[in-house]
Amino acid sequence: MANPNAAPSEGASAAAAVAPTGVSLTVTIENLRSGKGMLSMCLTDVEDDYLECAEHAGSVRREIKVSSGRSIKIDRLAPGTYYLMVLHDENANGKMDTFLGVPKEGFGFSNNPGLRAGPPRAHHVRFTVSGNDSEQRVRLRYLL
Repeated sequence: MANPNAAPSEGASAAAAVAPTGVSLTVTIENLRSGKGMLSMCLTDVEDDYLECAEHAGSVRREIKVSSGRSIKIDRLAPGTYYLMVLHDENANGKMDTFLGVPKEGFGFSNNPGLRAGPPRAHHVRFTVSGNDSEQRVRLRYLL
């Protein structure tokens, strides 16, 4: 996992930029179907490839046990535009399990966009963090 308190490396995206005067983002997870497993969250500022958030050097990732709570907080985040994904990894194997390409575990995005064939487009997930502390409420969806 990326260390959000470390200085960003050269070329890192703004998601990793941590400034002493940054803002806090609280992500509250809704609609959990069980108390098992882990909640994995990935935040990036890379629009054209936001679904591959974990691949970005500047992404901010958090993982907590579901039994530990339903909120994840990121402190000292640089103001900017972001894209957020959350996974309810019920079996805690570190990945999204699928059956015939359909997710078997819960997932959600910032702004809770409606689902169609495939994942939402970036502009539906995009949100802005400004000079004030922010909150995103992510409603998980389970397809199977």
